[in-house]
Amino acid sequence: MPITRHFHLRYMTKLTPLLVLLYIAQIWLYKHFAPTHLTNDLTLVLGIGLALIILCYHSYDQHHKIICHNNYIEISFDLLGIKEEILYTEIASVKIKQNNHDFGNLTITGRNNGVYRLYHIDNPAGVATLIAAKKLKLS
Repeated sequence: MPITRHFHLRYMTKLTPLLVLLYIAQIWLYKHFAPTHLTNDLTLVLGIGLALIILCYHSYDQHHKIICHNNYIEISFDLLGIKEEILYTEIASVKIKQNNHDFGNLTITGRNNGVYRLYHIDNPAGVATLIAAKKLKLS
């Protein structure tokens, strides 16, 4: 069962126009109040920063995969070639940090004190319940 990030992606899609409006407001402020020799450089840096933020969130949501198998959880990030597996029997605790949205963060602590943080996942309470059920089944 793959764990998705659709709600976070929708939230970022709704938030992007606000970020662009704030960028335009900053450009306007720089044009009126900043020294003229810095205005073009500042707007360029802000524009590149805004584009990187949007690109990074989108890339993270699309390429960071979490799949719950029968005996383990597979966490992978295709762009960096990272792949890890966590056995359900090795999980000591699962903590949920719920946001005010339909998505949240999970922190999985292993018996060997390894910590795995899963950011912006849909239905974190359901995922924590699934992990607890699989862990109980395998114990």
